[in-house]
Amino acid sequence: MATKVSNCSGTEYGGASGGAAGDQTGHEVHVIPWYYYGQVAVYRHPDPKVRSELARLGRETAENPHVGYDQGGRLTFRNALRKVNYAPLKITTDCETDCSACTAALIEAVGALLGIQKLYDFDTTLSTHYMDGPLVAAGFKKLTGSKYTDTGDYLLAGDISLNPGKHVNIAVTDGSKSGGSSEPTWYQSKTPFSFTFKQKTRVRTSPSTASDANLRNSWWDAGDTAVFDGIAFGSGYVWGTYIGATTGLRLFSAMGTHEFGSAS
Repeated sequence: MATKVSNCSGTEYGGASGGAAGDQTGHEVHVIPWYYYGQVAVYRHPDPKVRSELARLGRETAENPHVGYDQGGRLTFRNALRKVNYAPLKITTDCETDCSACTAALIEAVGALLGIQKLYDFDTTLSTHYMDGPLVAAGFKKLTGSKYTDTGDYLLAGDISLNPGKHVNIAVTDGSKSGGSSEPTWYQSKTPFSFTFKQKTRVRTSPSTASDANLRNSWWDAGDTAVFDGIAFGSGYVWGTYIGATTGLRLFSAMGTHEFGSAS
């Protein structure tokens, strides 16, 4: 399976600026398969907790329809993230970001959440032109060579890929040759269980399905109840299989909690 990245792609019109705040299409800020855009280096933090948090925050940012793309308002996501104590899914006001501003804001978030001053102090105004030195100074190890830049197979979830002056994004799953394991392990319930959503919740297919992006704008409303027959834990997410379907549906975003609903 292809490595997945949290990626800031462009406005609803496909450009760098303009358009309405928030993600109008589901494709302005989203999780997609790794792709080549001329990467020259990968930046990997030696602390697995840092990498895990970066991957989690990257996914959650992509999941929130209030976060869109617009270079003209690129710092409004950072500002909104600070107001909700660095919990991307709790942002309820439409805001904007771009690839470098989003990556930098999430580095600051990890620093705040884990108490790592070098990460918390990361300059959130940087463009991709100037990220190389600050990433190294913040404790990331710079990895070069085609095995890291020309393929996603050797990336670990939380790795940052960079082409200065062009683009940056964050891996949210481990590559197939990385030695990591961020994909879910499936658990089958002895009996089906009912799950009631506490708030309007976006539905995603299982990370093992190719049609993942097709359900990006499908929703469960608050109060809706669905019956599931299995759950899986991986990459900070909990997934379930809906009765009668073969795809997985995301139940809630924080491992071990019932943020969006309750099971009975």
